[in-house]
Amino acid sequence: MPNELPVNSPDFVVGIGASAGGIEPVKILFTRFKHDSTAFVLAMHLSPDHRSHLAEVLQKYCSLELTMLEAPTTPIARNNVYLVPPAASVTLEDGALVLGPLGPQPRRTIDTLFLSLAAELGERSIGIVLSGLGSDGAVGLKAIRKAGGLTFVQSPQSAEFSSMPQSAKGSARFSMEPAALGDELMARIANGWAAPVPSPTP
Repeated sequence: MPNELPVNSPDFVVGIGASAGGIEPVKILFTRFKHDSTAFVLAMHLSPDHRSHLAEVLQKYCSLELTMLEAPTTPIARNNVYLVPPAASVTLEDGALVLGPLGPQPRRTIDTLFLSLAAELGERSIGIVLSGLGSDGAVGLKAIRKAGGLTFVQSPQSAEFSSMPQSAKGSARFSMEPAALGDELMARIANGWAAPVPSPTP
């Protein structure tokens, strides 16, 4: 049974996984994010050998507070975007993001995040797999869908590197290009995601 989040925590947590070719779709996705009851966590494959400037690059595309995780444990809050640092993985545990070791190659940081969201939140977990090489995210996205959560992949034809979204596509409720994906995501969240989204007024 998924744990309840503490009071004042987000109603939904969106996990986003990306790797090679993922920066551009992430930028597009971030421009769609709005202030509501949601928190976002980006797990992106980055080199652990260099300081990441990802937060500085992405902040100009995002109206929400954006933070590169540094503390061992960070309580998760709505209207925030959290970035997983290059040399770590992250899980959601009892309403907090907990940093762990990067682990051996091949890297599975996206699966690690998604699996924890599914276990902690059930139908309040949301997973998105964007451009990348390999299959990281496929196992975790399947777990989110099995737990009743909402699942997306970037349409493989719109991805610079299609193997990650292609691997996860079987567990995705939606396969869309990034701008449409972001719009659909926010519309679903605004309507308690399982409810039908009203058609646009003519």
